[in-house]
Amino acid sequence: MGEFYKTKESVEQYVKSAEGFDGKVLIDKFTKHLTSKATVLEIGSGPGKDLEILSKNPDYKVIGSDNSEEFISYLQNKYSIGNFLKLEARS
Repeated sequence: MGEFYKTKESVEQYVKSAEGFDGKVLIDKFTKHLTSKATVLEIGSGPGKDLEILSKNPDYKVIGSDNSEEFISYLQNKYSIGNFLKLEARS
């Protein structure tokens, strides 16, 4: 990850640029393959749009993650689901 997402200002800029976008179509396809009480780890939660959609279903335990401390802070302040991990996903 670059330096861009390390400041509150850059996170706010990204959140603003992501307004109006979400992965609802893909999430709908994805959730058809989940069982009841599934745990979902969202890699790179960013502004939390997909996390919010997934969290609306009480059958799923959703865990958000990001490599940016600023995004984790943003997510913790915005969403009360409470499960967030700071991690870097690499192959």
